[in-house]
Amino acid sequence: MGWNIVTTADAVASLNFGMTEMPSSDLRYEMAADFTAAVRALWDSWDDGALVGDVDTGVWADVNRIHAVNYAGRHYTTAGPMQVWRSPQGQPVLVQAGSSPQGRDFAARVAEIVFSIQTRFEDAVGYYADIKNRARQHGRDPRHLAILPGLSLVIGSTEAEAFARLSVLDELATGRSSIEAFAARLGVVPADLDPDKPFPEHLLAKLEGAQFKQRSAGVSSGHRAARYRLLQDRSVTVRQIVARGGGGHYRFGTPEQIVDFMEKWVDEGAADGFNMFMDVYPEGLETFAGQVVPLPQKRGRFRRSYETKTLRERFGFPRPARVLPAGARSVASLLQKQAG
Repeated sequence: MGWNIVTTADAVASLNFGMTEMPSSDLRYEMAADFTAAVRALWDSWDDGALVGDVDTGVWADVNRIHAVNYAGRHYTTAGPMQVWRSPQGQPVLVQAGSSPQGRDFAARVAEIVFSIQTRFEDAVGYYADIKNRARQHGRDPRHLAILPGLSLVIGSTEAEAFARLSVLDELATGRSSIEAFAARLGVVPADLDPDKPFPEHLLAKLEGAQFKQRSAGVSSGHRAARYRLLQDRSVTVRQIVARGGGGHYRFGTPEQIVDFMEKWVDEGAADGFNMFMDVYPEGLETFAGQVVPLPQKRGRFRRSYETKTLRERFGFPRPARVLPAGARSVASLLQKQAG
């Protein structure tokens, strides 16, 4: 089990939390850090071994080893304790997607898995190095933080077959071809795009302005940055940009291309692994499992079975030490105080 900590880029979501407008990015990350600290304190409110479960004596748990954490932060307070004992992992694995400066720092301080949005190898290498360096600066071992770029896969026996499949899926979803859907997302006219040439430079100027920012409302800064960097790249055509997800998560063609890509990014400092999305479930996942996974297995790059039980163990992350806030008190002491 893991927990994906999301601060959201969607202003509508704030209405679910009694807010009338979206807090600033700085405030959202400040709240996220406070919320995460409160949750982790509750996860640690039970000592390892506090659950007794002794049928003969009728003792369910040792109240001397369960604590009201009394977490007090700027935005959140708790009394605790948690209703359940500590996880076999110590704590669930913490996941975060940080692209903005605030998000990157939060990821480097807190996250164990970082989801990233990278479509260009050079950008991915830079992001990888930045997050690992930030982790070091926070006193963390960078090996205990895995960076996983997203791959949104459309698989075919050839590139042409994969692109044709993508076009069919886009038309089913949007009523438009892939190129038309891509143009609509950007707010440009499809006729202005030549699929076999780079994105027009005169349209880039329009996308730099307030009109582009307005159309990008509700889109994370990571998606906006990845999209714009890809549009600027003179070495890729519009068709290739669309095949790469239009600036979102990377997309591919053949199983061999997918595996070659993954090996290059892992071997050359762009990724520790990948966050996988399939185009259609369960069909896309079955294709991936049947046609892609065997290739790295044959190359000795991917496991054939699991020897560990928890997500934390599978990533090779250490079990976190248990830490209680300064105001924590055992349930036993609270009961004694009430009895006195």
